[in-house]
Amino acid sequence: MPTATAAAENAAAEKQEKRQATIDKRTNFFPGMKRKLTLDDWSPKHNGESEKRVLINFEMPISGGAVTGIPVYLTEPLKDLERSTELDKISLNTEIENMSLDIYDTPDSREECQTVHSATLRKFEMVRRDDIVVLCFNTTVVRTMKLLKFLHDYEAKTVFVEFSPTQAEIGKDAQQMTLKAS
Repeated sequence: MPTATAAAENAAAEKQEKRQATIDKRTNFFPGMKRKLTLDDWSPKHNGESEKRVLINFEMPISGGAVTGIPVYLTEPLKDLERSTELDKISLNTEIENMSLDIYDTPDSREECQTVHSATLRKFEMVRRDDIVVLCFNTTVVRTMKLLKFLHDYEAKTVFVEFSPTQAEIGKDAQQMTLKAS
């Protein structure tokens, strides 16, 4: 019969595994590369606090080309969809929080044309479109005039996105305090 201490240790271990899985999802989502995406569409939204936000839908081709950096949790569903003649779509029960998206015009661009921070990527689906499989997902982020102009200019166009975990930003005051303390 397990003791209360053993149950608490098991619960802590499970919690740590979930935390590590979340970190792995963020750091292993096509790391260090610019992925070709289409800005499928977007729409303005309001959250419960009437904060102005925007829902952005993306499509990323993941078959018929190099899939370098594809996360492990996407490889099996991709293989299943490519092999099956009956399946046209697979919904994935996953969400990736706190991602930064550096968006570029071309794969060779050195400077991003838009950056989105603290995005939660959700509603992942793999969909067969003719002879390729695309990964569809969306995010809802704070709406700014700069972002709306970008979305209007680039809607339904191909862009190249580099995904990375969002890093905590240190304010200037905190940096100055650290420098003074040194």
